[in-house]
Amino acid sequence: MMDEHDIEFAFVTFRSMDAVSLVLKAYDIPWWKLKLGLTGDQIEFRSKHIFKELPTISRARNPDNIQWQNIGYTDMQRLTRSIIMWIVAIVFTSLCMAGMIMFKNRS
Repeated sequence: MMDEHDIEFAFVTFRSMDAVSLVLKAYDIPWWKLKLGLTGDQIEFRSKHIFKELPTISRARNPDNIQWQNIGYTDMQRLTRSIIMWIVAIVFTSLCMAGMIMFKNRS
């Protein structure tokens, strides 16, 4: 259960692309190194960190790529719509294939 002080997301704006590259490089630790255990600089890096586990770092989407008209829909609503669209596409494709087979058999 989450406390009122737990942090889920943080957005950071950097002044230069060099700073972005440094942060992405610092947190780019392969999963197999984490499974085998931390050594050397990584232990020191983790001990200085605010959290006891390393956060996941990712680049934000470009605002031009965000479909702002969909911002009010939840993930579940988008998933439901996606599933419905796939079902409609599969049914429509199946009907077209069945129609092609029927017309081929007639001639």
